[in-house]
Amino acid sequence: MIETPTARPHLLQALRKPVTGLFPVVLLILVVVLGCSSPHWPVWLVGTAVIALGEAVRFWAAGHLVKLEQLTISGPFAHMRNPLYIGSILIGAGFCLLSGAWWSWPLLAVALALVYPVSVAGEEKRLSKRFGEAYSHYVTAVPRWWPRWRAYAGTSAQFQWRQVLANDEHLWGGSIVLLVIVFLLLHRPS
Repeated sequence: MIETPTARPHLLQALRKPVTGLFPVVLLILVVVLGCSSPHWPVWLVGTAVIALGEAVRFWAAGHLVKLEQLTISGPFAHMRNPLYIGSILIGAGFCLLSGAWWSWPLLAVALALVYPVSVAGEEKRLSKRFGEAYSHYVTAVPRWWPRWRAYAGTSAQFQWRQVLANDEHLWGGSIVLLVIVFLLLHRPS
């Protein structure tokens, strides 16, 4: 069968969800299980704080995100377009700190470089198609990765716990807590 120019994006889109869901989990498990050393207490505290900050950002974002029903521009989305990814990056960095493994940093960088560009491109395409001009205005006003100080105007939506549950963030958060506990059991701080 001859591959058409449109076949490849469909394949990438089909693989996006399983890859973006499993790859970070596999990375975290590798770091947790294969961590080179037991961290010293200060490193453990910093690493755990970075993980907690990352999960807090993810919870905050998940409490505002209403996937494909409305353009979410409240909460952390009023400051940056990809707060869930930023939270995940912080979580990954926290585990790299905990692991004490030098190789965990380039592994995290490669994982991010392979997964996030495909994910972000697909999401931006869907959002642009779905929300048109409103999304275009949002994109021009709100940075993709680095948060802006002043919030994007246009919504008064409030954080909703039911959205955290609808977005399955409680499952992600529980998994992160479990990984931290497993790490501590395998690599006690000294």
